[in-house]
Amino acid sequence: MVGVLLLTSAHAGSDEPHGWQPAGGFVPDERTAVRVAEVLLGRIYGESAIQSEKPFRATLTNGVWTVKGNVPEGLHGGAAVIKISKKTCEVLFVIHEQ
Repeated sequence: MVGVLLLTSAHAGSDEPHGWQPAGGFVPDERTAVRVAEVLLGRIYGESAIQSEKPFRATLTNGVWTVKGNVPEGLHGGAAVIKISKKTCEVLFVIHEQ
């Protein structure tokens, strides 16, 4: 209990809220990045559209996951793309390519 009180008082006066952060970030691996992306993209573009773009692939560059769907065989157009912060899980960018 004393440790919690000391930690809280050490951050008093700071404008930024401080809370627990996992060592590997909130999105530590490709599997998590893809799962987060599928949920968010499904809400934006509709579940059926996102299901048709599976499997999604994720790449990590400079602490940002870029998750991209696949264009189904025989169809023209683009796929959904989302960029997610590994550290905070913040969505930085969303688009559906044409």
